[in-house]
Amino acid sequence: MNPVCANCGVKVENRGEPSMDGRHRIRWVHAWGAYRYCDPQAGAASPTATPSMSDSGFLVEVMTVFAQADSHDTLLWWPKDGGLALWANVSDVFAWGSADAEEITLERLPVLRQAFTDLKAVNATSWIAELYAARIRSMRPQGAAYPKEAALQALFDACGPERTTDMLNPKPVPAPE
Repeated sequence: MNPVCANCGVKVENRGEPSMDGRHRIRWVHAWGAYRYCDPQAGAASPTATPSMSDSGFLVEVMTVFAQADSHDTLLWWPKDGGLALWANVSDVFAWGSADAEEITLERLPVLRQAFTDLKAVNATSWIAELYAARIRSMRPQGAAYPKEAALQALFDACGPERTTDMLNPKPVPAPE
């Protein structure tokens, strides 16, 4: 009899591999062809399983937020642990001349939703990646990347303390329009 995932009831298989110390590590995965919306890594006998990044509902929701924000180019993805990791591209937003991204996780989804709602209220949804990351980091963007619109500045001002001008933040925040 094949074990089943305690979270979703789908058949799971142990795909663990021996480690360098000779012990066999258990790694539960959903059987081939099964719908994967949770992570059975805790084992088939566990009372609960943790939702994973392979959750199709999660992926669709994040992609929908970025599509509705008309900000497709700021959503990054990468294969990770049998699923997809999603990232908000915030290169050059928090530090001058930087490549940067903030991971979007299931636990952080409410922050993404609220950022979209707040931006929609001021008709500026294309700032979704920047506001999401600013709220997660509790940090304002650098002055060179700061919006000029007063309503947007208020949203970013609420994310964290005012930043000093330095090498990573060489320009002051522009005067609001």
